[in-house]
Amino acid sequence: MAGGAWLQLQVALLLLVALIFSTLSPSEAEAEAAAATSTNLRRRQEVQSLLRRLNKPPLATIQSPDGDIIDCVHISKQPAFDHPLLKNHTIQMRPSIQPSGMHGEAARPFTQTWNQNGEKCPDNTVPIRRTKEEDVMRATSVATFGKKTHGSHHPRLVGVTDGHHYGVASATGDANYYGTKDLAGGNWWLQVQGKYVGYWPSSIFTHLQTGVADTVEWGGEVNSPRSTTPMGSGHFPKEGFGKATYSKAIQVVDSSNKLKSPNGVSLIAPLPNCYNVMTGSSSTTSWGTYIYYGGSGCP
Repeated sequence: MAGGAWLQLQVALLLLVALIFSTLSPSEAEAEAAAATSTNLRRRQEVQSLLRRLNKPPLATIQSPDGDIIDCVHISKQPAFDHPLLKNHTIQMRPSIQPSGMHGEAARPFTQTWNQNGEKCPDNTVPIRRTKEEDVMRATSVATFGKKTHGSHHPRLVGVTDGHHYGVASATGDANYYGTKDLAGGNWWLQVQGKYVGYWPSSIFTHLQTGVADTVEWGGEVNSPRSTTPMGSGHFPKEGFGKATYSKAIQVVDSSNKLKSPNGVSLIAPLPNCYNVMTGSSSTTSWGTYIYYGGSGCP
C-alpha cells in the first residue's frame, strides 16, 4: 500500500473513532449521569422507607456475636400486624386444642447465636432480627424483597422462582392434613422442641383458611442464583447420622385430630447431585418416619 493511501486510511479510522466518542455531547452525558444518580437516590429512599416500616421501635436491643441486631419488639407492635387482614386480630397465646399424642410433651431448651450466652427479650416482647439496608439491596427490587414470585420450577412446588433449589419429602397419601405437629383449630401453629413459637393466622390464607391442607412437605430449600450454596449441614443424605441434616419422628394430624405417620411419602430433588433427600422409618426406635436431606451444592 502506498504511503499516501495508508495515511488516508489512518485518518479515516481516526475520524471514525472521533465520531464514536462524540455521539454523546457533554450536556447529554451529564443528563445521563444525573438520571442514574436520581434513580439510585430514589431506590435508597424506597429502601429506607421500607426499613422504617419493617423495623419497629424496640423495647430492648441485643447485639448478636455474629453481627446481627435483635430487636425486642412489643408483641402487639410486630410487623405481622401491618397486614390488612390482621388489623383487628386478637393474639392467641396458646392453641385452643391440641392433637392427641402431643399433650405433656416436654419443652426442651434451644438456643440461637444471639441468646447463647443467656440473653433474652423482656416479657411481652418478641425477638426480631433487624433488617439492614444491604439485605434489601440484594433483592431485585424493593417491591420483591422477602417475596417469592410464581413460577414452574416443579409442578408440586407452586410459587417458586429460579434460584430456589430443593431436597424435599412430600406426603399426599391421605385425603387431607390438619397439621404436621401444626395444630388443629384454624390457625397454623409452629412448635419447636415443645415450645410454641407462634402461628400463621388462618385469615391470611386462601386454600389453608379452613385449616386443611392436601400436601405436607419437609426438607430443605436454598435460594441462590447458582446451585453452589450448601443446604443443611452441607453433607449429603447418604452420609447419614452425625453428618447429614435430618428430621425425625415426622407426623401429620388427621381428621380425627390424631398424630400419625404420613402415608405415601415421595421425594423431590430436581438436582440430586447438588442437593438430595432420602426417607426411612423405624418402628423400634423414637425416630419413626424420618428424612435426611441436604448437600454441598454443585461447583
